[in-house]
Amino acid sequence: LHNMLPNRLVICSAISMWRALGLRSAAELRCDVTLMSGQSFTWKRVGKDQWTGVIGQHVVQLKETEEDVMYRSFPDSELTSVLRDYFQLDTSLAELYTSWSNACPKLKQVATVLPGVRIIRQDPVECLFSFICSSNNNISRITLMLDRLRQNFGQKISCVDDVQYFAFPTTNALAEIKEQQLRDLGFGYRARYIVESAKFLQTQGEQWLRDLRGRSGEEVQAALMQFTGVGRKVADCVALFSLEQTDCIPVDTHVWQIACRDYDKKLSNAKSLTPAVYLHVGDLFRRLFGSHAGWAHSLLFAGELPVFREKLANVAASIKAAKSKLVQAAAMISSDTGLAQIKIKEEECTTEDMKIKTPTAITSRSSKRQRTDVVGGQDVVSKKLLKVAIVKQEAMLVDATSTNTALSIAERCKVSMRVRRSTRKGPH
Repeated sequence: LHNMLPNRLVICSAISMWRALGLRSAAELRCDVTLMSGQSFTWKRVGKDQWTGVIGQHVVQLKETEEDVMYRSFPDSELTSVLRDYFQLDTSLAELYTSWSNACPKLKQVATVLPGVRIIRQDPVECLFSFICSSNNNISRITLMLDRLRQNFGQKISCVDDVQYFAFPTTNALAEIKEQQLRDLGFGYRARYIVESAKFLQTQGEQWLRDLRGRSGEEVQAALMQFTGVGRKVADCVALFSLEQTDCIPVDTHVWQIACRDYDKKLSNAKSLTPAVYLHVGDLFRRLFGSHAGWAHSLLFAGELPVFREKLANVAASIKAAKSKLVQAAAMISSDTGLAQIKIKEEECTTEDMKIKTPTAITSRSSKRQRTDVVGGQDVVSKKLLKVAIVKQEAMLVDATSTNTALSIAERCKVSMRVRRSTRKGPH
């Protein structure tokens, strides 16, 4: 078979088996928000809840399930420890989300809608050149440029689903590229940055770059800013996404706007993102979110991206609609049966508290001393990530028809309810 199809590795790839990453819970890693949030540019969505990317010399496919994330690799290999390191799964995201949510109501709102956003621990060489390409650029175009870099200067790995995948070019390969070659591929002024930075790294050695892990933030930033085309923001991206600087805050205009809007309105008086303003914005996040402030910053940043901002808006609209229906149901029940007003209050919940409690009304019939409880069931709205708590009120039902009316209203409002009857003696 290999002799018949020497260039078609997809036949061999078909036998690759799916393996589980072994998450504590699904909320520890969600691929859509983690892989599509602008920290890595190698991943492509290839189906519902499925992504394909390249890590080292392997093509990796990821598939979300309700409880875990599955993976398979081409060529087929057991990469569980590699991927757990890549996604830093030894760090509990649930604990971080709880801590951040307690510190910041704004982040709490984002966290309920975007669970599972974690920082990837990328290869520093690939991360460095990826973010050199990010200068004055957007995610789609950065991805296109890096695809061209792989295809033209990287080593072939495997063909999967009729798509040929390539490894990221080595430093030596990058150092041999002519600037004009990159300009012809659409890199523009970044072509010079890549060529000169590759030659500098070739002199220093890739291990010198990897050894920056564990150094102080100031040392890491100073070392990275020696590369052509690397300023504070690009240096902080590389530090956060590949060099374990968990409290590093890459500040661009979007992050500056978040800081102005939510944390220090006086920052809007600054005319430009000066070094002093850059440091101040980073310190705001670090004081609020602590040792993993960079992770929290990335969650807030994801919430500002158009694809996820729409998701946040949809959830807010669903919550508003659900609240409106509950208020209408309460008013109708009160009007038809004489129920006392049902009061509603909203509470955001943690990522573990994933149910929405629906209206609860306790009613009674005095004529036959029969007590009828209409007890709130559970319904799901927008990823089950908001809790609406209902304050119980006692009132009188005129007759049994009123109970049916209440249940009918609840059904129209998509509220699951049940009736419990029990005979009791004595006054109510």
